[in-house]
Formats: sequence, structure tokens, C-alpha cells
Amino acid sequence: MKSIFNKYSILNLITLLGFIALLTACNKVNTPIIDKDVSIIKDGVLKFDNTLTVGQAFDNYKYFNKVQWNSSKSENGRRIVTVIANIDLDKANNSTDSDNTSDNHLSNIKHIQFKQEFIINVDNTFNAGWYGVIGEIKDGTEVYPEKKSLSYRNIALLKKIYDNEVILWSDELIECCASAQRSEIEKKIKEPLNVVQQAPTEPQVQESNEVPAYPLENETKINDNYTNIIRSIVNAEDSRNIDTIIQYYSDNMTRYWDITNPKKTQLINRYQHIWGITSNSKNNIQSIEKIDNLTYLLNTIYTYQNLKQNRTITQNSVVRYVFGDDGKIIEVYGQ
Repeated sequence: MKSIFNKYSILNLITLLGFIALLTACNKVNTPIIDKDVSIIKDGVLKFDNTLTVGQAFDNYKYFNKVQWNSSKSENGRRIVTVIANIDLDKANNSTDSDNTSDNHLSNIKHIQFKQEFIINVDNTFNAGWYGVIGEIKDGTEVYPEKKSLSYRNIALLKKIYDNEVILWSDELIECCASAQRSEIEKKIKEPLNVVQQAPTEPQVQESNEVPAYPLENETKINDNYTNIIRSIVNAEDSRNIDTIIQYYSDNMTRYWDITNPKKTQLINRYQHIWGITSNSKNNIQSIEKIDNLTYLLNTIYTYQNLKQNRTITQNSVVRYVFGDDGKIIEVYGQ
């Protein structure tokens, strides 16, 4: 009898241990693995706003319909956390915050993702790294941003995400949509568009604070410095002098922001629309950088009153101007 009891006790013990092991295994399967690097970013805060964690800002941004987080390491061991967020195009485009400055905007875009990298330091602090917008055209072709990062524009985008404001009209998204339109045109004509290639950066053109008078039209001949013309355009935009602005644009422009091969009537309509929803606009020129003899990069701090939102907005703006052989502007777009 004692032998039987011991036998059954051992069997019960083995069964109990097996059941516990099974429960432990199931629990391990059902419990998500916590990525420590992702947690560092999601639970951390950025310097410009410590009222929300990074995770709260991205996961609760109303114009994202899907947010993915993952961690990785570079070849030399740098720890990187990447957040990839799908932009809800319908919701963003129908937002009251959207300026809707172009009927062609998003017309050829099927899908847009916002990608942001964060770099973790050895002391577990972190910095915002590369960011960009990845677009998918309706035919399945993908449009990728250049592998670069402009920190001040990145901060401007992040602030919009933190404030739950639509980012549909950021320079990055407009550039993505413009790239999609160019890709579609290139397929139709089966040859690449004429795009001025960026030359190695030369030293910035030093600017004075004095704004020159508008040059006469006959001054827009070929020369090796179009700085004064760009200054005059900025001055005319601030004073809303459309006649002065238009005289500098070529009749054969290949690109104006998201508009391909624009006619001057389209340019006028675009300016008039923007001026209709803003007031008290002012550009404070920071620099005009000469890229090559025909290409210039304008960096300004742009302040304006948004009439729809009834508030003053200040943002950094970087615009590339490309001049043609006749001294007229043939391309204008965000950088």
C-alpha cells in the first residue's frame, strides 16, 4: 500500500510539474518581448516639448493610421530606433487645417509613410536622426527621399505631430508628390526630365541686410550671381507684387513646387490662393547659397498670419531656384 501511494505521489508530482512548465511556456508565448531600445525612445521626451513622451506623440497623432517601431544597429554598433507611420491621406486632406493649395496634390499618390530615426547615445540619451517621406505611386512605383536630414525642418515637422496638426503641406510631402508626378511624366515621354544636377557646395554668398530695389527686366541676363534677383522676388512676395514676381519666371518653366511645366496663369493662381488665406507675411533671409552658376538655395525664416486658424505661424523655409540660359527662373521647389 505504501509502495502504491509513493508511486501515485510521484506521478502526481510529475504531472503537476509538467502542467506548470506548460503554463510557463504559454505565458512566454503570449507575453510580448520588450525592446529596451524602443522603450527608451517611446518613454523619452524631446527638448522642445516635455509634456508628451515620444511614444504618446506618435502613437496618438490623429493623421497616422498605423505606427510601427523597431530597433537596429549599424555596422559599427550604433543603436537606432525607427518609427514608420502611415499617413491617413483622406483624413489629412479633408482636415480643416489643410490649406489645399493645389488641385493636383496627391492625385498620383496611393500611399505615404513618414519615417523617423532616433539615435541612442551610450548614456541612453537620444537624438533625432534621419527622417523622410516615402511615397507609393498608384502604379506601384515607390518614391524615396534623399538620404539627408535637415534638423530645423525635422523639428518643425515633429512639432506639428506633437500639436496634432496636419503635416500634409510640409516641404517633404510636397516634394514626394512632385516626385511622383515627375515619375509619371517620365514614363509617358520615355525620357528623363531636364534636371540641373547639384554641384559641390560652394561657400555661402554673404548678404547684407539691405534689400535692393527691384532690378529691371533687362537685368535678368546671364551673369554669375543671381542673388539680387532672388532678393527682389522675396521682397515682391512680401509686398504681394505679382507683376514683379512673374517677370523673373521663364515662359518654359519645368517645375514650380508640385506643378510640372506650369503656365504663368497657374503661378498667378497659386500666389493669389496663398495670399487669400494668409496675411502679414514676411521672409527674413538667413542666407542665399550659390550651388552652381545657375542654382541657388534660399534659406529664410517665414512668418505669416494663417487666416483660417487665426494665428501667427513662423517656420524655416528652404527654396531652390534654378535659372535657365536666358537668365529666367525655370525651377522652384522646396529643399
